[in-house]
Amino acid sequence: MLRLPKIINKTLSLRLSLMVVSAMALLLMASMIVMLYYSRKAVKEEALQKASQALEATVQNIDNILLSVEQTAGNFYFSLQPYIHQPDMMHTYALELVESNPYVVGCAIAMKPGYYKDGELFMAYYHHSTTSANSPIVQSETFVNRPYTEQLWYTRPMDTYKPGWMNPLGNNQQLGEVTETQNTSDYAPIITFSLPLSGDDGKPAGVLGVDVSLDLLSSIILSVKPSPNSYCTLLDSIGSYIV
Repeated sequence: MLRLPKIINKTLSLRLSLMVVSAMALLLMASMIVMLYYSRKAVKEEALQKASQALEATVQNIDNILLSVEQTAGNFYFSLQPYIHQPDMMHTYALELVESNPYVVGCAIAMKPGYYKDGELFMAYYHHSTTSANSPIVQSETFVNRPYTEQLWYTRPMDTYKPGWMNPLGNNQQLGEVTETQNTSDYAPIITFSLPLSGDDGKPAGVLGVDVSLDLLSSIILSVKPSPNSYCTLLDSIGSYIV
């Protein structure tokens, strides 16, 4: 009979200890879950903020490049306009534009058929032999193996009389895609800023096209890595993948 109170006391103490331990374990588990939730939330917000900052910096970098090309084209537009009737000057300005801007890989000045008396079609086209700005500048008679009058970089500004960036070969062909009729050794994927030139009558007399290499934009996009498993893409105005 004397052992019964001791056994009861032991049992109560054990139960109390187990209850305290269980309560502490539940409290610790709840604390860990709350800490894990808020830690995950903080890491996610930090990652999103870092990715957003990287994206903004990349967009700003690309915008600065494209704006630089637009400004260069605009400056040359006003410089060459008084000499638009002199075909030799079109060659001079096309070459100088490529030399003056490190982001420009090619420049073409194409006039509407019959604008000059010496020939039906006229295009002054100079470009780097590779996508590198340090490569030699060469002259070509055509841009790929099609007349410029069939290419979007010329036809759209002539029709709309508005400048803009575009795939020079048209929306029916993806940027960077090469057809069987094109010389792949002379062609590199580009985007073109086309600026219509005014004639004496105020109507479009030709187009100034300035090319930027997609390899340059690709290198900028590929350098953006907010996290090891992240990736970035560059889309055009209609949602097609560029890079």
